[in-house]
Amino acid sequence: GWNFTVVSSQVVRPTFSGFPFSFVNEFACVDYLNATSGVNYYKINATDEYNFSSETSVFNFTLRADAVTVVASSNSTNTIRRTGGNSANFRVIITDTDRGVLTNGTNATFYISTNATNYNVSSLTCASSIGNCSVSYNPNCGSLYGPQEWKGGITDSCYNYVNSSATNLTVIGQLESTILLPPNNSILNRGFAANFTTYTTDECLIQVTDATITWWNSTNTNLANGSSALWSVPVTYKLGNETLRVNATHTYNDPVSNITKILIFGFANVTNIIPINGTAFDVGSNVDTQCTIVDANFSTSIENYSVTFYRKNSTGHNLTLGNIKTDASGVAVANWSTNSEAFGTYDIICNISNQPGINYNVSVSQLSSTVFIKRQLAIDNIIVANSTI
Repeated sequence: GWNFTVVSSQVVRPTFSGFPFSFVNEFACVDYLNATSGVNYYKINATDEYNFSSETSVFNFTLRADAVTVVASSNSTNTIRRTGGNSANFRVIITDTDRGVLTNGTNATFYISTNATNYNVSSLTCASSIGNCSVSYNPNCGSLYGPQEWKGGITDSCYNYVNSSATNLTVIGQLESTILLPPNNSILNRGFAANFTTYTTDECLIQVTDATITWWNSTNTNLANGSSALWSVPVTYKLGNETLRVNATHTYNDPVSNITKILIFGFANVTNIIPINGTAFDVGSNVDTQCTIVDANFSTSIENYSVTFYRKNSTGHNLTLGNIKTDASGVAVANWSTNSEAFGTYDIICNISNQPGINYNVSVSQLSSTVFIKRQLAIDNIIVANSTI
């Protein structure tokens, strides 16, 4: 029932009975694949010059898949960034150890971990050429950042199924950091604590909770550390515009910086109102009303602060005396003409509000003093009862 095919022949001239001879044949993978369980059958036919022949009985031998080694090449990629469309190159060297040759056309599959545990990727294949078999791999967001592994394995029925040793691959991500607090163009007051909060992810929008976060100002002074931190604004801090920068770093991610603009404000107080409480004036007097505006932390004068003056009489009626800016000494003066005022009690009030233009908010916004307007009596007629003395 067997179908035999001639695979080799030779002419032998025996010189004695039992003369030995041998056949040498290299079998191919097809001989292994076409045989049931690798079992091949053979017989030997001898035919002399007179066409008399004799055959042996049928013998068999079993072919197996060739032994092979798979070794990761040292010039394979060991670090890859997920951003920028980068691809890693993985290469293995495949050697047929039975024949001692580098293979050609041997099928191999590469297995790559994406979560540091499981070899989730197994779709990259290649066929060897002079032992070399390589694939390209783009991790993108399908892989977590950090240490991963890969290996190449034989998936060719002509060879034993073996894998290379696991080889390390470091996947690098890109940090992204969003400043939540303070919002852009926020006002921070000297002497008060400000909350700094940032939300940090990788480029795949996965939150990175163990990044190192540092906060810096425009002079590269470290203000605070951590994704949620408090900075107590020094009372001596320079007023005005400031740039707040957050830096985020991580072992397996490229760093990132982000900035937000803030404004540093001081506090202003109204002090030293003139005229003082209880002062009296005659009707018709020109009264200089005066207030001094100072920095609440240092009691130093504030120039160009807008001060509103007004007076209030006993009926509660207000009369604005003017809006005056302070001089270099922090003093603002408004004149009050009392020509048309009725005699009585008046409150002199000076008031200030927040002044974004000069980077001040109000601490003490108003002072007042109570003064009196007097009318002098005038003799209109002198009447004498007895005109003769």
